[in-house]
Amino acid sequence: MTVHQNHPPIKLLLCGPSGAGKSWLIRHLCREETLVFGFTTGFHETGGVQGLYIQRAFSVPCFTPSNCIGYRGGRPGSAVGRSQIFETEGVSLLRDLPAGATVVMDELGYLEAESPKFLGRVEEILTGDFRVLGAIKPLPFPHLLRLQALPGVTVLHLTPETRQDVAQRAAALWNGPNAQLPLL
Repeated sequence: MTVHQNHPPIKLLLCGPSGAGKSWLIRHLCREETLVFGFTTGFHETGGVQGLYIQRAFSVPCFTPSNCIGYRGGRPGSAVGRSQIFETEGVSLLRDLPAGATVVMDELGYLEAESPKFLGRVEEILTGDFRVLGAIKPLPFPHLLRLQALPGVTVLHLTPETRQDVAQRAAALWNGPNAQLPLL
C-alpha cells in the first residue's frame, strides 16, 4: 500500500462540467498508487433505462440494484436519486480506510443532497489524514459548497479550454512540482 507519510495529506477536488476531463485526470494522477480506496460513479443503460451506479474506485464495473444511486431523466441534470443507496453502499465504500491512504471520490453531485450519513463520511475524510482526489459538480447546492469550503481543500476549476493548464497544476500539487502529464 502506498501511504504518504512524508507529505501532508492533500485534498484536491476537480470542479467542472461533464466532459471537461475530471475523471481522466483522476485516473491519471492515481496511476502510480498501489492501493486506492473510495468510489467512482457512472451511467449504464439496461433495457432502455439509464442508471447511475456507485462502485469501488477503479474496480470492474458492476451494475445491480444495490449500487444504483439514480436514474437519468429526460434532460441533463434531471436524474432522480436514490439516497438510501448513498447511505448504505456509499458509506460502505468509505469505511475502514487506513490513515494516509489515497481516497478517490468521483463524483460528488446533487443526488446525495438527502444522504446525511454519506455526506458526513465525505466530510470526515476531507478533514482527516487522507490523500483525497475527487471530482465535484459545478453546482451551487449547499452541501457541495460546504465541501469545497472545508479547511485544507483545494478546488481546481476545470473546463475544456483550461484543462491542460489545470492538469499540470493538479499534477504538481498531487505528485510534486516536477510532475508531468501528457497533452489531453
